[in-house]
Amino acid sequence: MSPSCNNGANAGTTWCQCVSTFLVAMGLCGCETLTVDTSPYTPHLMKMYHDQHMHAVGRVLPAELDLQTAKEIALKGNPGLLAVQARTAAATARRKQALSGYYPQVGFRFSAEHVHDVPRDQTFGSDSVSGENYFLGATSSLALFDGFLRNYAIAAAKYDEVAATYAHADAQRLLVRAVAAAYYGSLLSQHHIQIAEADMAFNKRFFDETQLKYEAGTASRADVLNFQLRVETARAAQLTATREYRASLISVAALLGLAYTPDMLTARLVDRAEPDSTLDRMSLKEGLETAVAARPDMKQMLADLEKRRADAGVELAGMFPRLDAVADMWAFRRDELRYAGDDLGLSYGAEVSWDAFAGGRKIERWREKKHDVRVRLFEIQEQWKNLVSEVAHELEWLRTAREQLAVQEEIRRVTLRIRDDVTAEYAAGMVSLTRLNEVQRDVIVAEQRLAAVGIEYALAAEDLRAVLGTNLASLSLERHVE
Repeated sequence: MSPSCNNGANAGTTWCQCVSTFLVAMGLCGCETLTVDTSPYTPHLMKMYHDQHMHAVGRVLPAELDLQTAKEIALKGNPGLLAVQARTAAATARRKQALSGYYPQVGFRFSAEHVHDVPRDQTFGSDSVSGENYFLGATSSLALFDGFLRNYAIAAAKYDEVAATYAHADAQRLLVRAVAAAYYGSLLSQHHIQIAEADMAFNKRFFDETQLKYEAGTASRADVLNFQLRVETARAAQLTATREYRASLISVAALLGLAYTPDMLTARLVDRAEPDSTLDRMSLKEGLETAVAARPDMKQMLADLEKRRADAGVELAGMFPRLDAVADMWAFRRDELRYAGDDLGLSYGAEVSWDAFAGGRKIERWREKKHDVRVRLFEIQEQWKNLVSEVAHELEWLRTAREQLAVQEEIRRVTLRIRDDVTAEYAAGMVSLTRLNEVQRDVIVAEQRLAAVGIEYALAAEDLRAVLGTNLASLSLERHVE
Protein backbone atom coordinates (compact mmCIF):
# COMPACT_ATOMS: atom_id res chain seq x y z
CA MET A 1 0.00 0.00 0.00
CA SER A 2 1.24 3.50 -0.82
CA PRO A 3 2.06 5.88 2.07
CA SER A 4 -0.79 8.21 1.08
CA CYS A 5 -3.24 5.37 1.66
CA ASN A 6 -1.90 4.55 5.11
CA ASN A 7 -1.79 7.82 7.07
CA GLY A 8 -4.00 7.92 10.12
CA ALA A 9 -7.46 9.53 9.92
CA ASN A 10 -7.19 10.32 6.24
CA ALA A 11 -6.27 6.78 5.31
CA GLY A 12 -9.87 5.67 4.70
CA THR A 13 -10.73 8.69 2.57
CA THR A 14 -7.50 8.45 0.61
CA TRP A 15 -8.04 4.74 0.01
CA CYS A 16 -11.53 5.39 -1.34
CA GLN A 17 -10.09 8.04 -3.64
CA CYS A 18 -7.47 5.61 -4.85
CA VAL A 19 -10.05 2.96 -5.59
CA SER A 20 -12.39 5.46 -7.25
CA THR A 21 -9.61 6.81 -9.45
CA PHE A 22 -8.64 3.28 -10.42
CA LEU A 23 -12.22 2.32 -11.32
CA VAL A 24 -12.77 5.49 -13.33
CA ALA A 25 -9.53 4.91 -15.20
CA MET A 26 -10.50 1.34 -15.93
CA GLY A 27 -13.92 2.48 -17.08
CA LEU A 28 -12.41 5.07 -19.40
CA CYS A 29 -9.98 2.53 -20.75
CA GLY A 30 -12.76 0.05 -21.28
CA CYS A 31 -15.11 2.40 -23.08
CA GLU A 32 -13.57 1.64 -26.43
CA THR A 33 -13.55 -2.10 -25.83
CA LEU A 34 -17.27 -2.06 -24.96
CA THR A 35 -18.15 -0.52 -28.31
CA VAL A 36 -19.45 -3.22 -30.64
CA ASP A 37 -18.34 -2.90 -34.22
CA THR A 38 -21.14 -4.32 -36.35
CA SER A 39 -19.36 -3.89 -39.68
CA PRO A 40 -17.86 -7.43 -39.70
CA TYR A 41 -21.39 -8.84 -39.32
CA THR A 42 -22.93 -6.76 -42.07
CA PRO A 43 -22.12 -9.21 -44.90
CA HIS A 44 -23.53 -12.10 -42.87
CA LEU A 45 -26.71 -10.18 -42.03
CA MET A 46 -27.21 -9.17 -45.64
CA LYS A 47 -26.65 -12.77 -46.74
CA MET A 48 -29.27 -13.85 -44.21
CA TYR A 49 -31.70 -11.31 -45.67
CA HIS A 50 -30.88 -12.51 -49.20
CA ASP A 51 -31.41 -16.17 -48.24
CA GLN A 52 -34.73 -15.39 -46.59
CA HIS A 53 -35.81 -13.35 -49.59
CA MET A 54 -34.84 -16.12 -52.01
CA HIS A 55 -36.73 -18.63 -49.83
CA ALA A 56 -39.83 -16.48 -50.18
CA VAL A 57 -39.44 -15.77 -53.91
CA GLY A 58 -42.43 -17.11 -55.79
CA ARG A 59 -44.53 -16.94 -52.65
CA VAL A 60 -46.11 -13.50 -52.83
CA LEU A 61 -49.37 -12.03 -51.65
CA PRO A 62 -52.21 -13.02 -54.03
CA ALA A 63 -54.12 -10.30 -55.86
CA GLU A 64 -57.19 -11.37 -53.87
CA LEU A 65 -56.76 -12.81 -50.42
CA ASP A 66 -59.35 -14.36 -48.12
CA LEU A 67 -58.77 -15.36 -44.51
CA GLN A 68 -58.73 -19.11 -45.17
CA THR A 69 -55.99 -18.73 -47.78
CA ALA A 70 -54.00 -16.41 -45.52
CA LYS A 71 -54.04 -18.97 -42.72
CA GLU A 72 -52.86 -21.78 -44.96
CA ILE A 73 -50.06 -19.67 -46.44
CA ALA A 74 -48.86 -18.75 -42.94
CA LEU A 75 -48.86 -22.38 -41.80
CA LYS A 76 -46.58 -23.29 -44.71
CA GLY A 77 -44.14 -20.39 -44.67
CA ASN A 78 -43.91 -18.64 -41.30
CA PRO A 79 -40.24 -18.91 -40.13
CA GLY A 80 -41.17 -19.08 -36.45
CA LEU A 81 -43.41 -22.06 -37.12
CA LEU A 82 -40.64 -23.77 -39.06
CA ALA A 83 -38.40 -23.40 -36.01
CA VAL A 84 -41.01 -25.10 -33.80
CA GLN A 85 -41.30 -27.90 -36.35
CA ALA A 86 -37.51 -28.34 -36.22
CA ARG A 87 -37.72 -28.71 -32.43
CA THR A 88 -40.31 -31.45 -32.95
CA ALA A 89 -37.89 -33.26 -35.26
CA ALA A 90 -35.17 -32.90 -32.60
CA ALA A 91 -37.50 -34.51 -30.02
CA THR A 92 -38.08 -37.42 -32.42
CA ALA A 93 -34.32 -37.86 -32.73
CA ARG A 94 -34.01 -37.95 -28.92
CA ARG A 95 -36.64 -40.69 -28.72
CA LYS A 96 -34.69 -42.77 -31.24
CA GLN A 97 -31.53 -42.18 -29.23
CA ALA A 98 -33.24 -43.64 -26.16
CA LEU A 99 -34.12 -46.79 -28.11
CA SER A 100 -30.42 -47.47 -28.71
CA GLY A 101 -30.09 -48.70 -25.10
CA TYR A 102 -31.73 -51.99 -26.09
CA TYR A 103 -29.12 -52.75 -28.75
CA PRO A 104 -25.60 -54.15 -28.24
CA GLN A 105 -22.87 -51.54 -28.02
CA VAL A 106 -19.91 -52.46 -30.25
CA GLY A 107 -16.57 -50.71 -30.54
CA PHE A 108 -13.32 -51.26 -32.43
CA ARG A 109 -9.76 -50.24 -31.66
CA PHE A 110 -6.51 -50.43 -33.55
CA SER A 111 -3.09 -49.22 -32.46
CA ALA A 112 0.40 -49.28 -33.95
CA GLU A 113 3.33 -48.19 -31.81
CA HIS A 114 7.10 -48.25 -31.85
CA VAL A 115 8.88 -49.21 -28.65
CA HIS A 116 12.58 -48.67 -28.04
CA ASP A 117 14.71 -50.24 -25.33
CA VAL A 118 11.92 -51.17 -22.94
CA PRO A 119 13.57 -51.96 -19.56
CA ARG A 120 13.84 -55.60 -18.52
CA ASP A 121 11.55 -55.16 -15.53
CA GLN A 122 8.73 -54.14 -17.91
CA THR A 123 9.11 -57.12 -20.28
CA PHE A 124 8.31 -59.90 -17.79
CA GLY A 125 11.93 -61.09 -17.51
CA SER A 126 12.85 -61.11 -21.18
CA ASP A 127 15.54 -59.00 -22.74
CA SER A 128 14.92 -55.38 -23.49
CA VAL A 129 12.62 -54.91 -26.47
CA SER A 130 12.72 -52.61 -29.46
CA GLY A 131 10.37 -52.77 -32.42
CA GLU A 132 6.71 -52.30 -33.46
CA ASN A 133 3.55 -53.53 -31.75
CA TYR A 134 0.23 -53.89 -33.58
CA PHE A 135 -3.03 -54.32 -31.69
CA LEU A 136 -6.52 -54.87 -33.12
CA GLY A 137 -9.49 -55.34 -30.82
CA ALA A 138 -13.29 -55.37 -30.67
CA THR A 139 -15.45 -54.91 -27.61
CA SER A 140 -19.17 -55.44 -27.18
CA SER A 141 -21.61 -55.12 -24.32
CA LEU A 142 -25.32 -55.55 -23.78
CA ALA A 143 -27.22 -54.27 -20.77
CA LEU A 144 -29.16 -57.14 -19.14
CA PHE A 145 -30.49 -55.16 -16.18
CA ASP A 146 -30.26 -51.43 -15.45
CA GLY A 147 -33.02 -50.86 -12.91
CA PHE A 148 -35.50 -50.18 -15.77
CA LEU A 149 -33.51 -47.08 -16.70
CA ARG A 150 -34.00 -47.73 -20.41
CA ASN A 151 -37.76 -48.07 -19.96
CA TYR A 152 -37.99 -44.74 -18.16
CA ALA A 153 -35.62 -43.04 -20.63
CA ILE A 154 -37.69 -44.20 -23.60
CA ALA A 155 -40.90 -43.10 -21.87
CA ALA A 156 -39.39 -39.68 -21.14
CA ALA A 157 -38.23 -39.28 -24.74
CA LYS A 158 -41.60 -40.44 -26.08
CA TYR A 159 -43.55 -37.95 -23.98
CA ASP A 160 -41.01 -35.27 -24.88
CA GLU A 161 -41.77 -35.96 -28.54
CA VAL A 162 -45.52 -35.90 -27.87
CA ALA A 163 -45.17 -32.61 -25.99
CA ALA A 164 -43.11 -31.14 -28.85
CA THR A 165 -45.77 -32.24 -31.35
CA TYR A 166 -48.48 -30.54 -29.32
CA ALA A 167 -46.23 -27.48 -28.95
CA HIS A 168 -46.05 -27.37 -32.74
CA ALA A 169 -49.85 -27.58 -32.95
CA ASP A 170 -50.19 -24.85 -30.32
CA ALA A 171 -47.80 -22.63 -32.25
CA GLN A 172 -50.03 -23.18 -35.29
CA ARG A 173 -53.09 -22.27 -33.22
CA LEU A 174 -51.52 -19.03 -32.00
CA LEU A 175 -50.18 -18.19 -35.46
CA VAL A 176 -53.62 -18.62 -37.04
CA ARG A 177 -55.07 -16.38 -34.34
CA ALA A 178 -52.44 -13.72 -35.06
CA VAL A 179 -53.08 -13.98 -38.80
CA ALA A 180 -56.82 -13.48 -38.22
CA ALA A 181 -56.17 -10.38 -36.11
CA ALA A 182 -53.81 -8.88 -38.72
CA TYR A 183 -56.17 -9.80 -41.57
CA TYR A 184 -59.20 -8.20 -39.96
CA GLY A 185 -57.17 -5.12 -39.07
CA SER A 186 -56.32 -4.75 -42.76
CA LEU A 187 -59.91 -5.47 -43.75
CA LEU A 188 -61.12 -2.65 -41.49
CA SER A 189 -58.74 -0.24 -43.25
CA GLN A 190 -60.08 -1.46 -46.58
CA HIS A 191 -63.63 -0.73 -45.38
CA HIS A 192 -62.52 2.78 -44.39
CA ILE A 193 -61.18 3.30 -47.91
CA GLN A 194 -64.51 2.24 -49.40
CA ILE A 195 -66.46 4.47 -47.00
CA ALA A 196 -64.25 7.46 -47.84
CA GLU A 197 -64.64 6.80 -51.58
CA ALA A 198 -68.43 6.60 -51.23
CA ASP A 199 -68.42 9.85 -49.26
CA MET A 200 -66.26 11.46 -51.92
CA ALA A 201 -68.61 10.28 -54.70
CA PHE A 202 -71.69 11.56 -52.84
CA ASN A 203 -70.24 15.03 -52.33
CA LYS A 204 -68.72 15.11 -55.83
CA ARG A 205 -72.18 14.60 -57.32
CA PHE A 206 -73.58 17.53 -55.38
CA PHE A 207 -70.48 19.60 -56.14
CA ASP A 208 -71.02 19.12 -59.90
CA GLU A 209 -74.74 19.95 -59.62
CA THR A 210 -74.10 23.01 -57.45
CA GLN A 211 -71.35 24.22 -59.79
CA LEU A 212 -73.83 24.22 -62.69
CA LYS A 213 -76.38 26.04 -60.56
CA TYR A 214 -73.76 28.58 -59.54
CA GLU A 215 -72.86 29.22 -63.16
CA ALA A 216 -76.56 29.64 -63.87
CA GLY A 217 -76.89 32.05 -60.96
CA THR A 218 -79.22 29.86 -58.87
CA ALA A 219 -76.66 28.78 -56.20
CA SER A 220 -74.19 30.65 -54.06
CA ARG A 221 -70.43 30.37 -54.18
CA ALA A 222 -70.46 29.25 -50.53
CA ASP A 223 -72.55 26.22 -51.52
CA VAL A 224 -70.01 25.26 -54.18
CA LEU A 225 -67.11 25.64 -51.75
CA ASN A 226 -69.00 23.62 -49.16
CA PHE A 227 -69.18 20.56 -51.40
CA GLN A 228 -65.62 21.12 -52.59
CA LEU A 229 -64.48 21.07 -48.97
CA ARG A 230 -66.44 17.86 -48.36
CA VAL A 231 -64.84 16.21 -51.40
CA GLU A 232 -61.32 17.15 -50.31
CA THR A 233 -61.98 16.03 -46.73
CA ALA A 234 -63.19 12.65 -48.00
CA ARG A 235 -60.11 12.41 -50.25
CA ALA A 236 -57.84 13.07 -47.24
CA ALA A 237 -59.64 10.36 -45.27
CA GLN A 238 -59.25 8.01 -48.23
CA LEU A 239 -55.50 8.67 -48.43
CA THR A 240 -55.08 8.09 -44.69
CA ALA A 241 -57.00 4.82 -44.86
CA THR A 242 -54.97 3.76 -47.92
CA ARG A 243 -51.72 4.40 -46.07
CA GLU A 244 -52.91 2.34 -43.10
CA TYR A 245 -54.14 -0.41 -45.40
CA ARG A 246 -50.85 -0.71 -47.26
CA ALA A 247 -48.85 -0.69 -44.03
CA SER A 248 -51.06 -3.43 -42.63
CA LEU A 249 -50.67 -5.49 -45.82
CA ILE A 250 -46.90 -5.43 -45.38
CA SER A 251 -47.36 -6.71 -41.83
CA VAL A 252 -49.73 -9.43 -43.01
CA ALA A 253 -47.25 -10.54 -45.69
CA ALA A 254 -44.43 -10.71 -43.14
CA LEU A 255 -46.61 -12.80 -40.82
CA LEU A 256 -47.35 -15.12 -43.72
CA GLY A 257 -43.63 -15.45 -44.49
CA LEU A 258 -43.98 -13.83 -47.93
CA ALA A 259 -41.44 -11.72 -49.76
CA TYR A 260 -42.10 -7.99 -50.00
CA THR A 261 -43.00 -6.77 -53.47
CA PRO A 262 -44.55 -3.43 -54.51
CA ASP A 263 -47.41 -5.38 -56.13
CA MET A 264 -48.64 -6.52 -52.72
CA LEU A 265 -49.79 -2.98 -51.95
CA THR A 266 -52.57 -3.36 -54.52
CA ALA A 267 -53.90 -6.65 -53.15
CA ARG A 268 -57.56 -6.79 -52.24
CA LEU A 269 -58.97 -8.65 -49.24
CA VAL A 270 -62.11 -10.71 -49.75
CA ASP A 271 -64.24 -11.60 -46.75
CA ARG A 272 -65.76 -15.01 -47.47
CA ALA A 273 -66.23 -16.04 -43.83
CA GLU A 274 -69.71 -17.18 -42.88
CA PRO A 275 -71.14 -16.60 -39.36
CA ASP A 276 -71.06 -19.74 -37.19
CA SER A 277 -74.35 -19.98 -35.33
CA THR A 278 -73.07 -22.86 -33.20
CA LEU A 279 -70.67 -20.48 -31.46
CA ASP A 280 -73.52 -18.10 -30.64
CA ARG A 281 -75.47 -20.90 -28.95
CA MET A 282 -72.51 -22.50 -27.13
CA SER A 283 -72.71 -22.74 -23.34
CA LEU A 284 -69.76 -22.45 -20.98
CA LYS A 285 -69.88 -26.18 -20.23
CA GLU A 286 -69.82 -27.06 -23.94
CA GLY A 287 -66.97 -24.63 -24.50
CA LEU A 288 -64.88 -26.13 -21.71
CA GLU A 289 -65.49 -29.68 -22.92
CA THR A 290 -64.43 -28.65 -26.43
CA ALA A 291 -61.31 -26.83 -25.16
CA VAL A 292 -60.17 -29.73 -22.98
CA ALA A 293 -60.49 -32.11 -25.93
CA ALA A 294 -58.92 -29.82 -28.54
CA ARG A 295 -56.48 -27.36 -26.94
CA PRO A 296 -52.95 -28.52 -27.84
CA ASP A 297 -51.32 -26.54 -25.03
CA MET A 298 -53.32 -28.50 -22.43
CA LYS A 299 -52.26 -31.76 -24.07
CA GLN A 300 -48.69 -30.50 -24.17
CA MET A 301 -48.70 -29.84 -20.43
CA LEU A 302 -50.15 -33.30 -19.70
CA ALA A 303 -47.51 -34.92 -21.91
CA ASP A 304 -44.81 -32.91 -20.18
CA LEU A 305 -46.20 -34.09 -16.83
CA GLU A 306 -45.70 -37.71 -17.91
CA LYS A 307 -42.22 -36.86 -19.17
CA ARG A 308 -41.28 -35.43 -15.79
CA ARG A 309 -42.57 -38.55 -14.08
CA ALA A 310 -40.42 -40.64 -16.40
CA ASP A 311 -37.43 -38.39 -15.66
CA ALA A 312 -37.94 -39.14 -11.96
CA GLY A 313 -37.96 -42.84 -12.85
CA VAL A 314 -34.65 -42.43 -14.68
CA GLU A 315 -33.07 -40.97 -11.55
CA LEU A 316 -34.54 -43.75 -9.41
CA ALA A 317 -33.25 -46.43 -11.77
CA GLY A 318 -29.75 -44.98 -11.46
CA MET A 319 -29.66 -46.13 -7.83
CA PHE A 320 -29.85 -49.83 -8.79
CA PRO A 321 -26.97 -52.08 -9.83
CA ARG A 322 -26.30 -52.56 -13.52
CA LEU A 323 -25.61 -55.93 -15.14
CA ASP A 324 -23.95 -56.10 -18.55
CA ALA A 325 -22.90 -59.00 -20.75
CA VAL A 326 -19.46 -58.19 -22.18
CA ALA A 327 -17.23 -59.79 -24.78
CA ASP A 328 -13.79 -58.81 -26.08
CA MET A 329 -11.81 -60.14 -29.04
CA TRP A 330 -8.33 -58.99 -29.92
CA ALA A 331 -5.22 -59.70 -31.96
CA PHE A 332 -1.68 -58.69 -30.99
CA ARG A 333 1.47 -58.93 -33.12
CA ARG A 334 5.03 -57.66 -32.87
CA ASP A 335 7.10 -56.37 -35.76
CA GLU A 336 4.67 -57.14 -38.59
CA LEU A 337 1.07 -56.33 -39.41
CA ARG A 338 0.04 -59.91 -40.08
CA TYR A 339 -1.94 -61.96 -37.61
CA ALA A 340 -1.90 -65.73 -37.12
CA GLY A 341 -4.01 -68.03 -34.97
CA ASP A 342 -1.73 -67.70 -31.95
CA ASP A 343 -2.11 -63.92 -32.03
CA LEU A 344 -5.88 -63.98 -31.42
CA GLY A 345 -7.65 -63.77 -28.07
CA LEU A 346 -11.27 -63.89 -26.85
CA SER A 347 -12.96 -63.24 -23.54
CA TYR A 348 -16.59 -62.99 -22.45
CA GLY A 349 -18.50 -62.75 -19.23
CA ALA A 350 -20.76 -60.60 -17.10
CA GLU A 351 -20.02 -57.32 -15.40
CA VAL A 352 -21.87 -55.81 -12.44
CA SER A 353 -21.47 -52.16 -11.52
CA TRP A 354 -23.15 -50.19 -8.77
CA ASP A 355 -22.55 -46.69 -7.49
CA ALA A 356 -23.33 -47.61 -3.91
CA PHE A 357 -22.67 -44.17 -2.42
CA ALA A 358 -22.46 -40.75 -4.09
CA GLY A 359 -22.78 -38.43 -1.12
CA GLY A 360 -26.56 -38.16 -1.46
CA ARG A 361 -26.36 -36.74 -4.98
CA LYS A 362 -28.59 -39.36 -6.59
CA ILE A 363 -31.35 -39.29 -4.01
CA GLU A 364 -31.46 -35.50 -4.16
CA ARG A 365 -31.66 -35.54 -7.94
CA TRP A 366 -34.56 -37.97 -7.68
CA ARG A 367 -36.28 -35.64 -5.20
CA GLU A 368 -35.64 -32.72 -7.55
CA LYS A 369 -37.44 -34.55 -10.35
CA LYS A 370 -40.34 -35.43 -8.05
CA HIS A 371 -40.71 -31.75 -7.20
CA ASP A 372 -40.67 -30.95 -10.91
CA VAL A 373 -43.69 -33.22 -11.23
CA ARG A 374 -45.47 -31.27 -8.49
CA VAL A 375 -44.60 -27.99 -10.17
CA ARG A 376 -46.18 -29.15 -13.42
CA LEU A 377 -49.30 -30.33 -11.56
CA PHE A 378 -49.72 -26.89 -10.02
CA GLU A 379 -49.14 -25.27 -13.43
CA ILE A 380 -51.84 -27.46 -14.97
CA GLN A 381 -54.26 -26.38 -12.25
CA GLU A 382 -53.41 -22.73 -12.93
CA GLN A 383 -53.80 -23.26 -16.67
CA TRP A 384 -57.23 -24.79 -16.10
CA LYS A 385 -58.34 -21.74 -14.15
CA ASN A 386 -57.08 -19.50 -16.94
CA LEU A 387 -58.85 -21.65 -19.53
CA VAL A 388 -62.19 -21.33 -17.74
CA SER A 389 -61.72 -17.57 -17.58
CA GLU A 390 -60.72 -17.33 -21.26
CA VAL A 391 -63.66 -19.37 -22.52
CA ALA A 392 -66.17 -17.45 -20.39
CA HIS A 393 -64.67 -14.12 -21.50
CA GLU A 394 -64.70 -14.96 -25.22
CA LEU A 395 -68.24 -16.34 -25.10
CA GLU A 396 -69.50 -13.17 -23.47
CA TRP A 397 -67.49 -11.00 -25.86
CA LEU A 398 -69.00 -12.81 -28.87
CA ARG A 399 -72.56 -12.44 -27.60
CA THR A 400 -72.06 -8.74 -26.91
CA ALA A 401 -70.48 -8.18 -30.35
CA ARG A 402 -73.39 -9.97 -32.02
CA GLU A 403 -75.92 -7.76 -30.24
CA GLN A 404 -73.93 -4.63 -31.09
CA LEU A 405 -73.79 -5.71 -34.73
CA ALA A 406 -77.57 -6.10 -34.90
CA VAL A 407 -78.09 -2.67 -33.33
CA GLN A 408 -75.54 -0.99 -35.60
CA GLU A 409 -77.07 -2.53 -38.72
CA GLU A 410 -80.42 -1.03 -37.73
CA ILE A 411 -78.78 2.34 -37.05
CA ARG A 412 -77.25 2.26 -40.52
CA ARG A 413 -80.59 1.41 -42.17
CA VAL A 414 -82.33 4.27 -40.38
CA THR A 415 -79.52 6.70 -41.19
CA LEU A 416 -79.65 5.83 -44.90
CA ARG A 417 -83.43 6.35 -44.95
CA ILE A 418 -83.02 9.73 -43.33
CA ARG A 419 -80.36 10.72 -45.86
CA ASP A 420 -82.57 9.67 -48.76
CA ASP A 421 -85.43 11.79 -47.41
CA VAL A 422 -83.21 14.80 -46.68
CA THR A 423 -81.56 14.52 -50.11
CA ALA A 424 -84.95 14.66 -51.80
CA GLU A 425 -86.03 17.55 -49.60
CA TYR A 426 -82.79 19.44 -50.35
CA ALA A 427 -83.34 18.99 -54.07
CA ALA A 428 -86.85 20.42 -53.61
CA GLY A 429 -85.48 23.35 -51.62
CA MET A 430 -87.26 22.29 -48.43
CA VAL A 431 -84.16 21.90 -46.16
CA SER A 432 -80.91 23.75 -45.80
CA LEU A 433 -77.43 22.73 -46.90
CA THR A 434 -76.44 22.42 -43.26
CA ARG A 435 -79.02 19.69 -42.75
CA LEU A 436 -77.69 17.76 -45.77
CA ASN A 437 -74.14 17.97 -44.43
CA GLU A 438 -75.37 16.79 -41.07
CA VAL A 439 -77.12 13.65 -42.32
CA GLN A 440 -74.16 12.77 -44.55
CA ARG A 441 -71.85 12.93 -41.53
CA ASP A 442 -74.29 10.67 -39.69
CA VAL A 443 -74.15 8.18 -42.55
CA ILE A 444 -70.34 8.16 -42.55
CA VAL A 445 -70.22 7.66 -38.77
CA ALA A 446 -72.80 4.87 -39.00
CA GLU A 447 -70.86 3.15 -41.80
CA GLN A 448 -67.59 3.37 -39.87
CA ARG A 449 -69.13 2.04 -36.68
CA LEU A 450 -70.84 -0.79 -38.55
CA ALA A 451 -67.52 -1.75 -40.16
CA ALA A 452 -65.76 -1.68 -36.78
CA VAL A 453 -68.47 -3.71 -35.04
CA GLY A 454 -68.57 -6.20 -37.93
CA ILE A 455 -64.81 -6.70 -37.68
CA GLU A 456 -65.10 -6.97 -33.90
CA TYR A 457 -67.74 -9.70 -34.21
CA ALA A 458 -65.70 -11.66 -36.78
CA LEU A 459 -62.56 -11.33 -34.69
CA ALA A 460 -64.45 -12.36 -31.53
CA ALA A 461 -65.50 -15.55 -33.33
CA GLU A 462 -61.88 -16.21 -34.36
CA ASP A 463 -60.65 -15.58 -30.82
CA LEU A 464 -63.25 -17.98 -29.43
CA ARG A 465 -62.19 -20.68 -31.90
CA ALA A 466 -58.57 -20.11 -30.89
CA VAL A 467 -59.43 -20.39 -27.18
CA LEU A 468 -61.42 -23.56 -27.88
CA GLY A 469 -58.55 -24.96 -29.98
CA THR A 470 -60.78 -25.49 -33.03
CA ASN A 471 -59.36 -22.79 -35.32
CA LEU A 472 -57.20 -25.37 -37.13
CA ALA A 473 -60.05 -27.74 -37.95
CA SER A 474 -60.77 -26.44 -41.46
CA LEU A 475 -57.14 -26.02 -42.51
CA SER A 476 -54.79 -28.38 -44.33
CA LEU A 477 -51.93 -28.84 -41.89
CA GLU A 478 -48.43 -30.12 -42.48
CA ARG A 479 -48.03 -32.68 -39.73
CA HIS A 480 -44.66 -33.73 -38.38
CA VAL A 481 -43.51 -36.95 -40.03
CA GLU A 482 -41.02 -39.24 -38.34
